[in-house]
Amino acid sequence: MKLERQYVRELKSVLAVDLENAVILKHADQVTSGIPDLSVTWNKLPTFWIEVKRGSTIKARGIQVFTAARLAKQGHCFFVLYGENSTSIFTPEQVEAKLSPEMICPGTDHHAVAVYIRNLS
Repeated sequence: MKLERQYVRELKSVLAVDLENAVILKHADQVTSGIPDLSVTWNKLPTFWIEVKRGSTIKARGIQVFTAARLAKQGHCFFVLYGENSTSIFTPEQVEAKLSPEMICPGTDHHAVAVYIRNLS
């Protein structure tokens, strides 16, 4: 399985193509924790914040879930989980309550994340 940062890089590249003219920023801060991996500002909509995870379940620190929930209350924030054979999208509430994902699709599907963003708009 790839490293999380590889999924972030690939997702950022696909979103740049699928969401034409979007401003996509990768947030990498070794000191501050809890800030989602990517922000996507597109089509004059509230910013979409994305936390990328890999594995069979989401292992998010409390500060990540707390920050994601705060961002989701003011705009859009979600977790993308790249599993062995699937891509899943979870809201912060679903992560916190350990509920089923908002969306699941087979394989590594970065394009599905772009479709999810389009459907939120």
